Amino acid sequence: MAYFWLFAFLGLILLDRLRRIRVDTIVRQHQFDLYALRDELREAVLHGEIDPKNWVFQYLDSSIVKTISYLKNINLWRLLFVALTYRRDQRFLIAREHLQRELDKPSNKYLAEIHDKYAYALVCFMISRHTSLKVSLLNLFAAIEAVQYLKRKLDRLIEYVTELPETSTLEEHVPALA
Repeated sequence: MAYFWLFAFLGLILLDRLRRIRVDTIVRQHQFDLYALRDELREAVLHGEIDPKNWVFQYLDSSIVKTISYLKNINLWRLLFVALTYRRDQRFLIAREHLQRELDKPSNKYLAEIHDKYAYALVCFMISRHTSLKVSLLNLFAAIEAVQYLKRKLDRLIEYVTELPETSTLEEHVPALA
């Protein structure tokens, strides 16, 4: 009987270790994707496509770097908690609105594309990290039309990651908050 419990315990340790290795691998892969995005942004500065003094560039550059270092801590549950925490924070909401106005300007088209790629990279990360969530959501989307509303909300929550104080420097770069 003791051998059974020892074997079961060792099996659980092995499964936990395999899960951690999988998550570490996913984090590392997506960190490299974010490094590539950061490099693309900085290359645009070198080619004169973006003004390095533009606060949106500075926000994106520093936020991508901050997200790379924080990526291992990001999961769906933490994202939901943080998004609910900041959904009524006036400084955060003002900063988001100001950022959106800047990204909507034609002169910031390239920065808006980088911001979209940044958000997309985080969506891909969340889907990779929570594969069971992906399968469950796909089944729900097919069965229930109301879940489409939840998906839009989830996408907006994921987009928050690019602007939340934990993963970005947005509030430091928005002129209206300085």
